[in-house]
Amino acid sequence: MTFRYLIILMCFSAVACGDSSKSKKSSTAGGVNQPCYDNGTCNTGLACVGATCVGGTSNNTTNNGSNNTTNNGSNNAQLCGNGVVDTGEDCDGDELAGASCDSIGFDEGTLSCLNCSFDNALCTLATCGNGLIDPNESCDGDNIGAATCAGQGFGEGVLYCNANCGGFDTSDCETLCGNGVIDQGEICDGETLNASCASLDKGTGTLRCNATCNGYDQSGCTSLCGNGQVDAGEVCDGANLNNKTCVDRGFKGGTLSCAATCKNFVETACLTTLCGNNVVDQGEACDGTKLNGKTCQTEGFNGGTLRCSSSCELNTTSCTRPPLVCVLVPENAPCDTNDLATCTCEGCNLDGICDPAVDDCACADCLSDPFCADPLKANCTNDGQCSPFYEGCLCVDCASHPMCL
Repeated sequence: MTFRYLIILMCFSAVACGDSSKSKKSSTAGGVNQPCYDNGTCNTGLACVGATCVGGTSNNTTNNGSNNTTNNGSNNAQLCGNGVVDTGEDCDGDELAGASCDSIGFDEGTLSCLNCSFDNALCTLATCGNGLIDPNESCDGDNIGAATCAGQGFGEGVLYCNANCGGFDTSDCETLCGNGVIDQGEICDGETLNASCASLDKGTGTLRCNATCNGYDQSGCTSLCGNGQVDAGEVCDGANLNNKTCVDRGFKGGTLSCAATCKNFVETACLTTLCGNNVVDQGEACDGTKLNGKTCQTEGFNGGTLRCSSSCELNTTSCTRPPLVCVLVPENAPCDTNDLATCTCEGCNLDGICDPAVDDCACADCLSDPFCADPLKANCTNDGQCSPFYEGCLCVDCASHPMCL
């Protein structure tokens, strides 16, 4: 009797152990038809829908095969490859958005990016190979759980487990490409496109689906760029800059042009300063070869070459003045014309009073005289001689007079 009870007890114990094992397996998070991880994610290739991991959705569908990647969203296919992780992408090129094998549920290894989806082929799990679907595993060896080719977005066929237990090998699954329905892992199928040349910003024409249903054939699209009209998606077209200038783009001036793609402006000929554009702009005395009508003569010289400086100011260093010629006047004779330091010339009665009868504007007594101080009243004879009172330091003839220096 005791022996029979012992057998029954052992049987109940065995059943309990078996149930415990099944319970543990069914509660494994991250796998197909199993709960999502606490952070709302699943194993690579699966999507978290209603807190349960399934074989993906139309915007995040599984396409594991031997590459262990996730095909993300048809609407962003044209953005893949720009090096930026756009909406619907796991990654882009070398940009993994901070992800690693560890962050997506593996123990170690090197995470990479393929077609803007994580490629976990080089990631490893310590438990992979024990035949049990442990946490973070989609399968293990021949144990693929309830997963099927259909559940991975394919037709009939045989589904295998990848070597790292992180996804499925769908190489023996039948593709659904060609049935006219956009199935999981497809961007388009036949004439079912969900896109157009215009929506892909490729102008007009006929968009087609490629033979593998994972991309578009844009050879039938005709770009509107180049027609001289600023169409949707363009900022300019050829010479048509949509009324924009370098000034509108934040520059001082210059020449704005349109890029060959009609997507952006070319600003290389725009100027951060107007000095140097060979146009006399506001605040400039000159610019390049443009002297704004000025000459050495207008600047008080009798000859030479007037130039413009790099800061757009007049440069008179190459202008010339005539030699000083002293005209003796009886009131101040004699005058040593060879000694300009003592030669008063033109009559200067240095008594502190500006007397037009004996002084001229070149005299120290007359420098502040209203008549001499007003250039509009200065009567310049330009005869090579600094003449009496009415011709002052503002005149070319008197500019080199000792009293004017």
